[in-house]
Amino acid sequence: MKPLAAAFRASLIVLAGLAAAACFASVEPLEPGRETASPIPSGLYARWDEAEDSQGPEPAEPDWTGRIERVDGQIFAETDPDFPYADARYFRLARDIWAVRHPPGAEGFADDAYMYTLIRRDGRARFLTEIPICDMIEPEVRAEIGLALDEEDVCRAETDEQLRAGLLAYIEASDARREEEGRLAGFSLLQRTR
Repeated sequence: MKPLAAAFRASLIVLAGLAAAACFASVEPLEPGRETASPIPSGLYARWDEAEDSQGPEPAEPDWTGRIERVDGQIFAETDPDFPYADARYFRLARDIWAVRHPPGAEGFADDAYMYTLIRRDGRARFLTEIPICDMIEPEVRAEIGLALDEEDVCRAETDEQLRAGLLAYIEASDARREEEGRLAGFSLLQRTR
């Protein structure tokens, strides 16, 4: 296994483990927006598992560096066939924000459900990735959308519209929290180096 793929996979598994108790999932593949190519172009990248570690006058050392390739406009993949974003699909939710649908059994995710993460473009060469946490959405808003935490504390969406509304509600709650705290938190940072 290549060091880049192993490091990236480990960071996704850690994030998935932290958020799996409150993430978004579906039994059927849902499309919360217009399907697009991956927003991340081919290139050499550095990754920080916690975005706040890379902020400030001198960023911390990256958790890994390596090459990512975009293939067929739909996926980006390092040459390892088990790269966690291989076979993922991308859906535009808002300007510079995409939902990512991971198939069942994708590295670091559930074997019995499609899981959803987010990618935000922050400038031309920086991308923030995150696992949306459903219980960050106020219970009244979840109820209005028709989402509820199941016995595993996962919000399982049944329709495209329900998933889209839930992800947008999460983005709103996450942005408000970030503004209140005045810092990035809960993100991994991927920055193109060339």
